Amino acid sequence: MGRPSLRSAGLLLCTAFMASSASALDYYVYPIREIEGLNLEGKARTARPLIDSRMYSVFTREVQKKLLGEFGTALASAYPASIVHASQVRDVKKGSYAYLSEGVACGQGSFAVPVNAAYAMVLGVTRASLYVVEKGANVELLMPVTLNVQALKAERSKLAYVASSTQYTTLVVNKAELGQKSTDALLAQAVVANTEKQIRALVTDVREHFSPQQKPVKLTHKVGDYWVTDQGYGVGFVTGEDLEASDPARPEQDALVFKVISTDQHYTVLKALSGAPQLNASYQFVFSSLGSDGSKPRVMPVYSATPEGQAGYIAADLFSKNIGFSAPFTLAPVDINFADTMASVRQQANCAPWDKYPSSKQVYDSRSDAPDFFVRFGVWNTPVFVQTGAGGVNSEEKFGTLVAGTLVDKAGNAIFSELGSDQYVIKRTSGAGLALASAKEISSKNAVVDLSQRFLKNVRFDVRDYVISEARPGQFMVQGLQLNEGQDITFDVLHPLGVKQGGAAVLVKLAAEAADAPPQSKGSGTLFSYRNLDPRNYPAVSNGDIFRVVAASRAGVPDLASCGPVSGATGSLNGDFLGAVIEHAVGHAANYNLQISDTAFFSAANTLLHDGFYQLRLTPPAAPAACYKAGYVLKAGERQCNAEGCGAKLVLGLRATIQGKAGVLKDAMAGENIQISGAHESQVENLAGYQALQSSSNVASELLKRLNAK
Repeated sequence: MGRPSLRSAGLLLCTAFMASSASALDYYVYPIREIEGLNLEGKARTARPLIDSRMYSVFTREVQKKLLGEFGTALASAYPASIVHASQVRDVKKGSYAYLSEGVACGQGSFAVPVNAAYAMVLGVTRASLYVVEKGANVELLMPVTLNVQALKAERSKLAYVASSTQYTTLVVNKAELGQKSTDALLAQAVVANTEKQIRALVTDVREHFSPQQKPVKLTHKVGDYWVTDQGYGVGFVTGEDLEASDPARPEQDALVFKVISTDQHYTVLKALSGAPQLNASYQFVFSSLGSDGSKPRVMPVYSATPEGQAGYIAADLFSKNIGFSAPFTLAPVDINFADTMASVRQQANCAPWDKYPSSKQVYDSRSDAPDFFVRFGVWNTPVFVQTGAGGVNSEEKFGTLVAGTLVDKAGNAIFSELGSDQYVIKRTSGAGLALASAKEISSKNAVVDLSQRFLKNVRFDVRDYVISEARPGQFMVQGLQLNEGQDITFDVLHPLGVKQGGAAVLVKLAAEAADAPPQSKGSGTLFSYRNLDPRNYPAVSNGDIFRVVAASRAGVPDLASCGPVSGATGSLNGDFLGAVIEHAVGHAANYNLQISDTAFFSAANTLLHDGFYQLRLTPPAAPAACYKAGYVLKAGERQCNAEGCGAKLVLGLRATIQGKAGVLKDAMAGENIQISGAHESQVENLAGYQALQSSSNVASELLKRLNAK
């Protein structure tokens, strides 16, 4: 196998790049010799809250060394003519290829590669849990471990590709053996064996699907400091990135550096940071990942990096993986450990001229391209309903999973929400079968897939364009737009460059953000105050610019927040998941504007914004004049038992009470009576909770009708 070069993999990643001709590209990889997430030097274990502290006794230094050895061996096998040691990463290429696997001192060694032609390969553990389930005299240990391999363009602080998977190691031991050294050794042995297989599979994934490309791009227009190209985001352009480009006609010249100002389907707008580009010249750009449609709104999945937030983390991660290019938005996920990862890369590749590449050291609060919206997740499970067959040998454990996803704007308005669910059955023989904790993770994944599909099918943005007039420093007027007092709006400002490319007018999305002063509708338009978040690269708003409404909170209706957690009527079974069902109905009620007041959500979002280097911080909305109190009834009536089991009448009711300062404004209720049967007497209540999730959708639809009724 030769050095990596351009090839067709027949997959989406490569398809986007193969739209037109591209030339072979030599590149190198260098493994980072520590496992991101397990290296706690100078940190407390709480710095990695998604890794159970008990798992550090499994991933000892000796185990980590063994896994890193496997990682290096797998990379050397996948890249036999292009793997180098981190110490071989320098400023320029020198000598004939040689892998100096033990490393060399800076300035020494027979072979070196330039940092801008190399990718750091980082092995990381993002989550490791330990579940202990008692089974009579034994205990079952379940250890899900989420592992990833990242390919980093380190001099640009860019994640070029990531492969990720979760493996489940199970071990059954006698209770008396728990905590013994021999048991710990057996546990570590099992985890290491599975993790080594996982490492090899992930490296294979990276080798097959990660394919940096060298692509010719022509500069077709020059408008002021901006250059317009003949290629859009499809080749790999992403707004905000700095990219190098070489002139094939002058290979001896230093590479040019461009900043991506704006990108669309037919074109990209660049600004030259170094060099002297020539109009109508074609330059070779290196793209190492998929591009991003800069015309779509950006959405950040929000999760809390706490042990209690694991379910939300899994939901956010899976949601990101299930949202494709057909979505009417692009995702802006944040890796909270990225700063630590980059610090490790710079430390190990310490012969590279990092000072020559300022982008390798991202500065907190430096990014102006903040997300437009945020997704808040919630995950719930119903009680587990157990059915035992004749003779007690075979049994089934049934439960449901509900996942809620709410699209929230910067002001805290719930713009859209959707629910996803899954019904899961564990089949057991003589008690043997899938561990419940493992089944719940699988069910959560299924529910998130359902949520993602519903989200893509139903989410819509009410996009409308207006013309800007009366632009002056910090303010502009939007003609023809009228807003209600207190109405929030998400918008973009697009600056026409006065040229066309690919038949489309070239527009630059400006770095204009609404200022603290609220918009004021007067006469035939609305006056906006704004601030330019990046005046070095983007002009101020000017007359004739396009004001694009992306989304707006509901107009002419009262704001509404939650009064507090959902509560069950006296004598009700536990049905906390019904709170999400009620919130979903309230959020879709046309005569209210739901606002999210969950302080934990805003705290988690701001942590991600900080770790993603964004300037933006969210502030929870002020408490509105009205709130809704969510309540439910979930009761199983008198049991009726026979030879086939017990049944009962299930009473399921949902309630949303709108409360204002003067008292109750509306009291909406809906319910159903459902006959349940076939349960052991001890399982009737669990069956009621399990059935409630399946029946809640119909009841919620009726609740929505009553909320909308005048």
